[in-house]
Amino acid sequence: MKYTSVLVLVAIAATASALARTPEGERQRPQKRTEVERVVSTSAPAVNLRAAVVGAKAIVVARVESASSVPAADARAPVQTDYQCLVTNVIKGDSVVTGQRIVVRRQGGVRDEGDVVRRVVVAGFPDFAVDEEYVFFLKTIEPLPVFFVSAEEAYEIKNGTITSLGRSHHARENDGVLVDTFIQRIRGAAEK
Repeated sequence: MKYTSVLVLVAIAATASALARTPEGERQRPQKRTEVERVVSTSAPAVNLRAAVVGAKAIVVARVESASSVPAADARAPVQTDYQCLVTNVIKGDSVVTGQRIVVRRQGGVRDEGDVVRRVVVAGFPDFAVDEEYVFFLKTIEPLPVFFVSAEEAYEIKNGTITSLGRSHHARENDGVLVDTFIQRIRGAAEK
């Protein structure tokens, strides 16, 4: 009886080990815990269109091609996402050109921290969608090779019209405006 129990335990252990392996023979890792944190947007202060245009390094229409989490040195660093974008129209600035691929960084997203997956949702500032087009008022922090935007500096293009991702009155005053009209307003504000 003693030997039968040992054989049964060995068989159970072998079966459990086989079940815990992927088809490639690697051990499956334990399920990661997901932590969701909701934060208030650290948007730029609400400003009128002229001030937003003047404050931007460049203003572009760009299509989001992909997204990736920004690696962090430690868990206290803010969760940020880099969006790889194709510039389809330069409205202001000479630091980018049409057809150029740029990286747009923003607050929020998902970061794998080993045993925990951390998801940060920014209230009122939805994630950018891959294959969608946006108008971005881009800022830089030298010498980083990326551009930064906040909710007040990002506008989604849907069905040929503009929708602000910001919540301020100044950002929302262009909701529903045709893209071409919005671009004309931006260029007009730049010339003043």
